[in-house]
Amino acid sequence: MNRHVVTDSYRPSTYTRRRFVQVAAVAGAGAATGAAVAYHPLLSALTATPASAAGCGESVQDMLNLAYTIERAATTFYYTGLTSKALLRSPQLAGSSADPNAVARNGNRANCANLQAALDQEQKHAQLLANAGAVSSIGRFHFPAAAFQHLGYTSHAGTFLWTLDHLETACIAIYLAAVKRFAALGRPDLAVLCARNLAVESEHRALYRVISQDDPANNITVPVTEFTCVSDALSLFNPYLSGHGFPRGVAVTHAIVFPTPVQTARVIGKNTST
Repeated sequence: MNRHVVTDSYRPSTYTRRRFVQVAAVAGAGAATGAAVAYHPLLSALTATPASAAGCGESVQDMLNLAYTIERAATTFYYTGLTSKALLRSPQLAGSSADPNAVARNGNRANCANLQAALDQEQKHAQLLANAGAVSSIGRFHFPAAAFQHLGYTSHAGTFLWTLDHLETACIAIYLAAVKRFAALGRPDLAVLCARNLAVESEHRALYRVISQDDPANNITVPVTEFTCVSDALSLFNPYLSGHGFPRGVAVTHAIVFPTPVQTARVIGKNTST
């Protein structure tokens, strides 16, 4: 059994915030067609380092856009993993078939089903945020190249489970910060949406820790609060947007495109969620 607990989140170099603002602004302009969306670009909120939640400057739109972008990154990661033959051939996944919808006898059907359901849930989270008004033109993401070659463990840098651990941990922490901020801005409906998404992300954490053989899988009483403000997550999320800031020596993929619903449906198969 791999008894390593989840490692502390690495702290990459500061995110190029101006670039994120520029790209997000393009998305805001594009959203002007159809139902109008009031867009407030990430400006002062992303250049300040507030000392307390009361000092956070993110608007409702800022937080929706960032959460939406991260859910798109998570969707892209799960999809790429579940279509990578080298990764799928692991006996902890599909085994010799390398097909999550036709797991071989030397594979693990339950692990595949849980990852397929997680992919379905991540893309549905993204859609829920889009329905609430989130916009983003960021549709290409970077990951450690080894993540799609080696399943690894949550403690082995660059592997699939390590990368998944960092993405999911970031999602949980962002939603925790967003719940507080949405409530402060008088949007309890969006605070509840974040809490509901957060609950499922926490389930993902326990399930991939089962695959990693971390003991125990549910090793925390309450999720760790990493960010005072939602915008604080940008420094952690930077590598997935820029391809820079992963641990030294970790090779990075080219930019991987966010998959379409038709593409993900083929991978998810019957393991959808309500």
